[in-house]
Order: sequence, then C-alpha cells, then structure tokens
Amino acid sequence: MRYTKGKWVASRKDTYCMEFTLDKIIYAHISKLYECLKESKYHGVPMHYVEIQAMLDGVENKYEGDVDKADQLRLKDLEELLWVFGTEEPNISDYDFQIEMISGDRRENGSTSVEFVTTGESEEQRYRKDCEEYYKRKDAGYKLFGDIYQYLCW
Repeated sequence: MRYTKGKWVASRKDTYCMEFTLDKIIYAHISKLYECLKESKYHGVPMHYVEIQAMLDGVENKYEGDVDKADQLRLKDLEELLWVFGTEEPNISDYDFQIEMISGDRRENGSTSVEFVTTGESEEQRYRKDCEEYYKRKDAGYKLFGDIYQYLCW
C-alpha cells in the first residue's frame, strides 16, 4: 500500500491477503497509541470502558465506573491487539518432525494421488495444537478489534 495524491492506493499484490497487508499498519497505529497512553497522565477514557468497569464492579449507575480501572482495562485490550497484529503463526521448522510426500497412482484424468507421511508424531501433534491455540486467540483478537475499533483514540 502507498499514499499517493491524497489517498491510499493498494497494488494487486496487496489484495492477495488483506491480513498480511493491513496487520503491519494496524500494529504500528496501536503500538503508538499504547505508547502515548502509557506516557501521558492526561488522556480520556472511552465511556465504553467506564461502563464495562461499572458492570464488573457491580455499580448500578454505569456512568460511575472507576476510571483508573477502566483505563487499565483498555490498556489490557490494547496489549492483546498488539499480540494479535504483531505475532506470526508457529514456524513449522521449529518442530522436530518431517513431512514426506509420496506420489501414488496416476489417474484417468492425468492427475496423481499424493499421500503425506510424517515422522515424529508427538512433535506434529504439538505443532497442530500450537497452531490451533494461535488461531483461536488470533480470531478472538480480531473480534475484539472489531468491538473496540471506534475507541482506538485518546
């Protein structure tokens, strides 16, 4: 992506995977916002967080939530977003197993069947489990991003 003549322009390559293209941009914004909020003593807290904090504290009037606790709740959400947009999936080469592709019989349509065999089954299971946990947390983080998108300001 690039900024040209007052607007953002995406190249064909950028359209392949929006996640890959936008994650870096979103990470940079959230990182700077987090830094500004941590450094500044004087910033507002979105009412959304005050209302959530009031509910967590059992306060009847949702506008009387503890603002300092609400600010900490927001920082916690931003930390989760930093993880979501700043981490990469588990690297398969960090696990001690091999995948071997075995070509099978040739079919009538000209294609060939393929079978994948792995060595080091416990490591493969650990890799699959790590990937599942990673994507589960990443999906929850994307939902969080959608929920708090309008509150990403100071």
